[in-house]
Amino acid sequence: MASTEVTQLQYYKVMGENPAKFKTEKLGYDSRNNPIENVSWNDAKRFVKKLNKMENTNKYRLPTESEWEYSARADSKTKWHFGNSESQLKNYAWYAKNSGDKHIQWQRKSQTSLDFTICTEM
Repeated sequence: MASTEVTQLQYYKVMGENPAKFKTEKLGYDSRNNPIENVSWNDAKRFVKKLNKMENTNKYRLPTESEWEYSARADSKTKWHFGNSESQLKNYAWYAKNSGDKHIQWQRKSQTSLDFTICTEM
């Protein structure tokens, strides 16, 4: 499993387009290293298929629902991998309240016990 999201640049290199809403023009800074967003499940499947074809492999795939849940929860039984306290969320995730209501270029807030951020390859 990958440890980071697919970036806008990576998506562009494979697909030849950048459908992201939060691009350089809107943000006022270079967004190439921002995570790709504004893509559907079908877009993601096409990305994986094309990436496999480009690299002449079958090693990339999307995670199953259970794999995604397992990695997101880090094998915990709580609401989030770090526990149930919403007050601690700021230590683990970027969202409107702790990002100045801005899109943050990828950077780790805190490791999960499994060290997964998003799943794009196996």
